[in-house]
Amino acid sequence: MRQFSKEELKEILKKHTMWLQNEKGGECANLYDADLINENFKGKDLNLISLSGANLTGTNLQGATLNGAFLKEVNFTDANLKDANLQAILTHANLSRANLTGANLEEANLVGANMTEANATRSKFTDANLEGAILRRAILENANFIFANLKGADLSGANLKHANFYQADLTGANLMDANLTYAVLDMANLTNANLENADLTKTQLWGTKLEGVNLKGVKNFLKR
Repeated sequence: MRQFSKEELKEILKKHTMWLQNEKGGECANLYDADLINENFKGKDLNLISLSGANLTGTNLQGATLNGAFLKEVNFTDANLKDANLQAILTHANLSRANLTGANLEEANLVGANMTEANATRSKFTDANLEGAILRRAILENANFIFANLKGADLSGANLKHANFYQADLTGANLMDANLTYAVLDMANLTNANLENADLTKTQLWGTKLEGVNLKGVKNFLKR
């Protein structure tokens, strides 16, 4: 991986800020494959930055803005992304155990991303592409997945209490053992999804497509 000293990184980010502000001497930061373990980017404007393949394990990105950033295959394990803006490319990124509380991931590309045991409480995934994403045992209470693509996603054991999946596509998704109490699944597509042992207490299912769904052991299922 590429190594940068504190001074080098500071200069790169300074020039990136200048570039974003159209100032002379500015330059878009290219930190692909960079080793950025435990760095502190709290509140930083990192829009359009290139971080593909970088290692951001344990990095503090609380309140940072990464809209339009290239984050393909980035390792965010144990990173703090609370209240961050991530309308970006995150295909196959590793977000396992990351703190995404209140993060904005609207329209983000999260195809194949790993969010195992991540905390994304109150996060926004509206219109996001999470096809094939792994969200096993993730905490997604009050998360917004309106119009999101979750085809083939693995949400087994996830806490989806009060989550909103209005018109989301969950075709073939794995929701085994998921907590969907008070979740909104109105007009969602759950064709061929696996809901084995899921808790559907007070779950809204108006107009939900349930063809081929595995409902074995489902708790409190009530189709409306």
